[in-house]
Amino acid sequence: MFFLLLIMFCQVSCTDYSSKIDELQQQIDQLQNSLNSQNTEIGNLGDKINALKAAAAAVSVEPVSGKDGAVVGHTVRFAEGGEVTVYNSPVNVTVEKDGGKWWWKADGEWLKDSDGNRYEAAGEKAPAPRFDITDGIMKVSFDKGATWQEVGEVGDRYVRQVDDNENEVVITLYSGETVTIPKQAPVLAIAAEVESAPLPAGASVTFPYKVTGFEQGMKVYAIASGQCSASVVTETEESGTVVVRATDSATDATDVILCVSDGKGRTAVASVPVVIIPRGRQMTFYAYHSMPDNGNNFNEVQFHNMAAANITTAHSYTGDKFHQACKYAEGTDLKVTKWMENYIYNYVGWTDEAYADMLATNQTLIDEVNDVKDEPHLWGYALIDEPRDSLFVKIGLLTKRLHELDPNHPCYVNLWGDQMCDANLLPYVTKANPDIISFDMYPCAYGFDPVGYWYDRLDAVHRYSEQYNIPWWGFAATCDMGTFIDGVYSYDYSNVLPTMGSIRVQFYTNLLYGADGLEVFTWEHYSGENGGVGWTTAPLMRDGTLSDAYYYVKTITKEINDRMFIFDGATITSLTHTKKSGAVSTKLTSRGDIPEIVSSYKFPTTGTFLVETVTNGDNVYFIVQNKTHRSASYVFLEFEEPVFRVGYDGSMTYIPATVETDDDAEPSQYEIPEGDNLIFKIK
Repeated sequence: MFFLLLIMFCQVSCTDYSSKIDELQQQIDQLQNSLNSQNTEIGNLGDKINALKAAAAAVSVEPVSGKDGAVVGHTVRFAEGGEVTVYNSPVNVTVEKDGGKWWWKADGEWLKDSDGNRYEAAGEKAPAPRFDITDGIMKVSFDKGATWQEVGEVGDRYVRQVDDNENEVVITLYSGETVTIPKQAPVLAIAAEVESAPLPAGASVTFPYKVTGFEQGMKVYAIASGQCSASVVTETEESGTVVVRATDSATDATDVILCVSDGKGRTAVASVPVVIIPRGRQMTFYAYHSMPDNGNNFNEVQFHNMAAANITTAHSYTGDKFHQACKYAEGTDLKVTKWMENYIYNYVGWTDEAYADMLATNQTLIDEVNDVKDEPHLWGYALIDEPRDSLFVKIGLLTKRLHELDPNHPCYVNLWGDQMCDANLLPYVTKANPDIISFDMYPCAYGFDPVGYWYDRLDAVHRYSEQYNIPWWGFAATCDMGTFIDGVYSYDYSNVLPTMGSIRVQFYTNLLYGADGLEVFTWEHYSGENGGVGWTTAPLMRDGTLSDAYYYVKTITKEINDRMFIFDGATITSLTHTKKSGAVSTKLTSRGDIPEIVSSYKFPTTGTFLVETVTNGDNVYFIVQNKTHRSASYVFLEFEEPVFRVGYDGSMTYIPATVETDDDAEPSQYEIPEGDNLIFKIK
C-alpha cells in the first residue's frame, strides 16, 4: 500500500513568469491547506492507535479517497459502535523563491538531483515531481517514476499498510509494529417493545419496534400468517411501529415475524406472539316504538338493520301488522317482537287464580301463539309496559303459559325507573319470573347531567341481575324528551335534543353496570302526550327521512359491537365514582378502587367520572367514563407497566410505561369528549 500524490505541473513562458508563479503558488497553497488538515489527523494518530488496540472487534474497513481518487487512508468501524480514521503519510510539498527562481521543497528541504542540483518549479522544462513511501523511506521522482531518490525516513508515526482480511484487520506502522483487530459481523437486531400483543378479531394492534445496527438502505418488514396481516410504519431509520390486523373470524393465535435486512444476506429476525381475542356476541339493540301503522315499510326495516338495531317492537305489532313487519325484515338479521298487552290489561280486575284458569283454556291465545311461533323473524313476546306492582303475579302466569306454548322465545316486560329498588325488584323477580329485567329512565333527556339516583337504580338492577341470573336491558333517549322549567315538566320537546354525548353516556353507563341489552327510545317519530306532537328528532322521522340521531345511534352501536370482546361475559372487578374535592379530586366512592398498575391519577373539578375495572378471561380492562354529556373533560394518568389503549373500532395501541424524570412533572393528560370514555387493556 502506498500513498501517491500528484502535484500540478504548470508550464510558464520564458519571458514572463510572475503571473504563472502566482497561479502555481495558489495551487500549492490549496494543496498545503489540504495537507495541513491531514497533518492534524496524523498528530492524533497516537490516540487512534491506542483506540485500535483497545477495540474488541471491527466490523468493516472502508478506504478514504482524496480529491484525485487516490486512497489516502482507511476508516475502521467497530462492532460496539464508533470508528477511527487513519491516514497514510502526507508529504508536505511547497515551492519557494530563491535567487529570482522558484524551487521545489519536500518536508522543508530542497529537492535535489544526484549531482546536488535543485529542481526548478517553474520554467518550460521544469519537471513535475512524484512522491512515494516504500519501507518507511520517502522517495521522489522527476522522470515520471522511471527513477527514484530518497528524501528521508518517514518515521514510526505513520501507517504503512492496512490489510482488510476475512477474519481480521491488520494495521502496519512504518516502525514495523502491527495492530491486529478481529473482525465481527455488524450487530444487527430488531426487537419489539412487547413480549406479546393482544389482537381482537376484526381489529388491529399497534406496537413499536427498534433496530440495532441499522445502516442506510436496510429494509424492515413484518410477516403474519393465517387470519392476520402485518405492516410496518417507519418513523425513523431505527424505529417505527408494527400494525397487525385480524379478520372478523380470526380465532387462532399466531406469531408476527419482524425482519430487518440489508439485501446482501444479513437479516435479523424477531418473533412476537399475537393473542387473538374473540369478538364476542353482538350487543342486543332493541328499537322501541318502531314503525307504527302508518309507517310499516321495507325501507324503515332496512334502516333498523343499517344502524345495528337487531330487535324492533311497536304496540302495533299484532295480527297482520306483525306478519307484515316480519316480511319486510326478510333478508336482514332483524327480529320482531309480538305485542300481547291485551292478555293482561283485559283481565286486570280478575283474581290471579281465575286469570290462571283463563290462560290454561284460552283458545285464542293458543291460536295466536301457533300463528307466530315458527316465524323466523320472531324474537319473542312483549307482555306489558311499566306495569304496577299488583300485576307482577299475572305477568308471571302469562310468562309461564307462553313458555308452555312456545318454549323457544322469551317474554319481555319493561318496568319504569322508580321500580328499580329492593322494594319493587324483589317481588318482581320472585313473582313475575322474568326472562329479562328491562327498565326505562332517561337521565340526559331533560337538559341535565345524570343524577345520582340513576346510578342507584343501575346498581340495584345489576345486583338483582347477578343474584338471580337474569339478564337486564337499559334504555337511552334518542329523541327530544322535553325539559323542566322552574321544576315543572314542559312538553315543549324541542328544548332538549339528543346528541352524540348524551346517547353515548347512557349506553356506556348501562354497559359498565353490566347491561346485556341496550334499548332505543324512541326509534320512530311518535305523537307526544296530551295531544302534543313530540319526539320529532327520533332516528327515523315520520316521513321516512333520517334525523341526526339516526347517525349518532349508527356510530355508537358500531363502536360498542366492535368493543364487545371487553364486555361480553365480563366481571365487574371494581366500580367507583369520582367525587369533587378541592382543586383536584382523587377521592373515590362506591365499591372497588383504582388498579395498582395506575401509578398516578388526577381528576379535575370540571367533571365527574365513573371509573371501572372489568375482567374478561385472562384480560383486564381499566375504563374511565366522562359522566357529563354537555362538555369534554380530561384526566391525568400514569402507568407502572406498558398498557394498550382500546380505540373505537376495538384496535389496540401500545402505551409505554411512564418514566418519572421529574417529581413535579404532571402525568400524561387524556381528553375525554362529551359522554365518552377511555379504555385501557392493563393485563
